[in-house]
Amino acid sequence: MGVTVFSELNNRWDRLTPRAKARVGIGAVLAIFVVPALILFVYQSIYSAKITLTFAPKSATVRIGESGGSFGDNAVKPGTYEVVISKKGFATYKETVTVASGKAVLVEAALESNDPSTANWYQEHEEDYSISQGIGDRRADRAYTKMMDMFPIAKDLPIIGLYSTYRIDYGISPSNKNNYAVFISSETDDYKQQAIDAIEEKGYNLNDYEVVYSQSAPDAYGTTSLMGFSKLSVKGLSGDAVDLISRTLAEHYSTYEGQSVTTIDVSGVVTHLMSDDKTVDTYTAQVSLNGQYDRKLTVTLQNYDQISIQVSAPDGSAVETLFAGETS
Repeated sequence: MGVTVFSELNNRWDRLTPRAKARVGIGAVLAIFVVPALILFVYQSIYSAKITLTFAPKSATVRIGESGGSFGDNAVKPGTYEVVISKKGFATYKETVTVASGKAVLVEAALESNDPSTANWYQEHEEDYSISQGIGDRRADRAYTKMMDMFPIAKDLPIIGLYSTYRIDYGISPSNKNNYAVFISSETDDYKQQAIDAIEEKGYNLNDYEVVYSQSAPDAYGTTSLMGFSKLSVKGLSGDAVDLISRTLAEHYSTYEGQSVTTIDVSGVVTHLMSDDKTVDTYTAQVSLNGQYDRKLTVTLQNYDQISIQVSAPDGSAVETLFAGETS
């Protein structure tokens, strides 16, 4: 049967004129190449926007508007959508986004457990743990960038005066929780003026910021002013850990290269890396002594409470362990 049909088709093809055969060939090319390309073009013209989803657990269910979605890029029509990410045992995440033609928006969510059966989910699922940590780090970076845009003075804080006679830091404004304020604590009015002079010497005008003043009791840090340590907090280190790091550096670097160290500044970018087994976090930063001597700071945090503080040459050589023990 099949052979007979094929023979008949072959005979009909032989009876066609060259022009007819050419028309058939053109039609075949259109059917194979042009039509699919046209369909793809029309599809891309209609679904010209993109919503990129990153979420954990990766097995969660996604809804974009009235349609389903998936991890990664999702082509959509331009418009406004409610993105819903859900999984049994976790709190549902919802976010409304608007995306224009030719544009893309990113939605990231690490679902929080709300049931005992999923309480240890991220400890037991390595891929989901890595995704959730990545989401947290990127959010911290975006929050830090946003804060620097609206509150650039924060990158140079805190500044702690000699013998802790004053401290300049920043925090949430007491009058507006959506803004930040500069907090200056000093032992006397003279030290308060020294604090004002110290921050203005860095090129900042305190008239541009909300400033909250308070009086403090002495709290000796030695004779070293400490600056920029808030960058470690932004990357996820606790206040106790940051305080321990700053005090350890101040005690270790009372002198360097035969000179008294009067300023220790955490300069440059702070990096945060996680170990594969999820138990060790490593933070690195550049530390400047007296504004001219650079050292590499490496902080290793294991199981959230065991900390190691090391310094080395900028290239990582000549490592010194300054502290190893519990954070508190």
